[in-house]
Amino acid sequence: MHPVLLPTCCVACGVVGPRLCGPCSRSLVPARPLPVPAGLDGCYALIDYAGTGRAVVSAVKFRHDRSLAAVLAPALARVLPSAEVARTPVITWCPTSGRRRRDRGYDQAEVLARAVGRSLGLPVHRLLRRGAGAPQTGRSAADRRRPLPLVARGRVPAQIVVVDDVCTTGATLEAAAAAVRGAGAARVIGLVLAATPPPRSAGRAQATSCASRQPLQAERA
Repeated sequence: MHPVLLPTCCVACGVVGPRLCGPCSRSLVPARPLPVPAGLDGCYALIDYAGTGRAVVSAVKFRHDRSLAAVLAPALARVLPSAEVARTPVITWCPTSGRRRRDRGYDQAEVLARAVGRSLGLPVHRLLRRGAGAPQTGRSAADRRRPLPLVARGRVPAQIVVVDDVCTTGATLEAAAAAVRGAGAARVIGLVLAATPPPRSAGRAQATSCASRQPLQAERA
């Protein structure tokens, strides 16, 4: 018997075709420059976590959409400055909670990290483990600021890029930076698929520069 090939649909609008159709790809908003979370030497994001960006993150995070992660990885990799790529020996990721990993059967940050590593030709290693604790999804900003139980797995390289799916308060990346620095890292860079856009009042000063940006387009599958 031949396998039944079901048509794929765009994760944002549902139209039959690639996992992210042309119009939805063009509607993605490039992320604003991020405040650098404590303990990091730089932090870069690809898209705003709003509108189409929220649908994209949900597909990777909750529906194990590896094909979409592969489509987005080259664009995410290009967000990282070439100087950081040249000095970075290892990419790692912020691990999700054990319960979420068991429920989903995968870790979305690991999926992204490995796709970025393939795109850049850099090794990807599991350098962090996560202890017991509530998942960040759905928590208030105050709750997100509470220390996360992230621990480095032995000694780590001096230069590291830490990948995560979404940066909201920066608390997860801060915890990751503290863990790897305590294990020997000297330079830590954050790289995230999406960042929560600032409130309108906080973003007005950036309105002119953001409006002049070209729409982001993901790679075709």
